[in-house]
Amino acid sequence: MKLLIASVGAAVLSAAIAAQKSVKPVEWPYYGGDQGGTKYSPADQVNRGNVARLALAWEWKTGERRLLEFGTQPGAFENTPLMIGDVVYLSTP
Repeated sequence: MKLLIASVGAAVLSAAIAAQKSVKPVEWPYYGGDQGGTKYSPADQVNRGNVARLALAWEWKTGERRLLEFGTQPGAFENTPLMIGDVVYLSTP
């Protein structure tokens, strides 16, 4: 029984990897989606039928901390990243 479960799991994983490789990544080279800032994306992998199944893929911490000697305290981190050539760029204070 364990072998059957492992085989089925491996087949599902292989199919998922193959499906991911067939999807061309959509880059985000401009703030707001394009040079006109239309906030439109042609990406269609997320839709009403699958949005509820989204899960956290990665997380990054800025490392910002309170600096008492300067009287500073980190604010809410808000950013619009850019992705160019499989690299995500973002700015921090």
